[in-house]
Amino acid sequence: MDKSALNAGLYGFNAVLVGLALATFLSPGPLLWAYVILGAAVSVVAMLATANALKPWGVAALTAPFVLVAWLLLLATYGFQVSRATGCRPGR
Repeated sequence: MDKSALNAGLYGFNAVLVGLALATFLSPGPLLWAYVILGAAVSVVAMLATANALKPWGVAALTAPFVLVAWLLLLATYGFQVSRATGCRPGR
């Protein structure tokens, strides 16, 4: 783990972005908070994995973990149909 990236807040940054994305596209409720907590934890792990995988090439992970985790969680919640979507609805 890169201590300077940790001190700069790069690992928590993706977690915040996941929470904002989920709150934008899912209806508010207790289940949303569970998804936000799960997504935040998974995005930190994804950030660590992505940073370690790209380290040999000297490439920064930036927001790739946020995009991956947010997409996967949104696809999963749409598949479960437990939480109603508030955004990205097809036109009628």
